[in-house]
Amino acid sequence: MKYLALACSFLFLLPLTGFGQVKQVTEWNLKVKKVNATTYDLTADVAIEDGWYLYSQFLAPDEGPIPTSFEFEKGVKQLTKREEGNKHEIFDPIFEMHLVKFSKNATFTSRVEVPAGAKTLSGSYTFMTCDETKCLPPIQQKFTVDLL
Repeated sequence: MKYLALACSFLFLLPLTGFGQVKQVTEWNLKVKKVNATTYDLTADVAIEDGWYLYSQFLAPDEGPIPTSFEFEKGVKQLTKREEGNKHEIFDPIFEMHLVKFSKNATFTSRVEVPAGAKTLSGSYTFMTCDETKCLPPIQQKFTVDLL
């Protein structure tokens, strides 16, 4: 009888597990390319679901959406950053301002300097996605990539 009650409780609670999950509308692929002994280019290729937008790194963080950003572990210095892809600089109806955002795909590249002898590059990226009527909560995703 105790096992029957436990099984019934499990079956009752099972449908509730999907309600707290954030919709994923992007797919990220990170890779590194060695420039010299301590300098690497970290490239993030992002596929964006149709109808959704990912915002630029070069937005003022206190105005409008959360800009895409990269943070690195202690000891790693970001030298440059650039972005490319299906870029739009248009009026955003949600934030009621002109913004730079990407649809379908985006590529973010950060040139970084790592400590001598480092075997991996770790950090996190933060991003926000919106469609024409709503935005999803910002997501911060940790990463670790092997250095070549």
